[in-house]
Amino acid sequence: MPGSRGSAVGRTIVVTASCALLGALMAGCGVSPAAVSRPVYTYTCCSASLTAKPWHPGQQVRVVWIEQRTTANRSHLVATLTVVLTGPYRTVSALKTANRAGAKPDPRLAVAQEAQILSRPTRPPVSIIRIPAGATPGYYNLDTIVSIAGGTVSGSSVVTIVP
Repeated sequence: MPGSRGSAVGRTIVVTASCALLGALMAGCGVSPAAVSRPVYTYTCCSASLTAKPWHPGQQVRVVWIEQRTTANRSHLVATLTVVLTGPYRTVSALKTANRAGAKPDPRLAVAQEAQILSRPTRPPVSIIRIPAGATPGYYNLDTIVSIAGGTVSGSSVVTIVP
């Protein structure tokens, strides 16, 4: 049946051409702005001098975040910066034991106001941690937390509070 074979071949050519055209269009439109790698800035905390000296009850401590350039497949990321101080502990060993992975968190002595970075600031972000006037002398755990795009990175330092 020559007529039915010809129409089947014709349909095959049309379907193949349509798929090729659709594939070419999709390939041409496949690069979206979100897939382009752009500079993104993330943050880490802080200079070593922050924890080198003892802190005092009633003190307001400036935590200056350090900007780090990286790349990501996003043109806009919101960063949330958090600082938490827990304690007191009698020894550094007790602090580390209490703060090991999976341990129940200790009561928070102070929490800085959370900073949300929506665009690259002209100056480094600063968090202020207020040490209560009645803070007991001892060792404290200073947690710094950076949350970006659903991921979280944290670090800890030991801080000494003296009268």
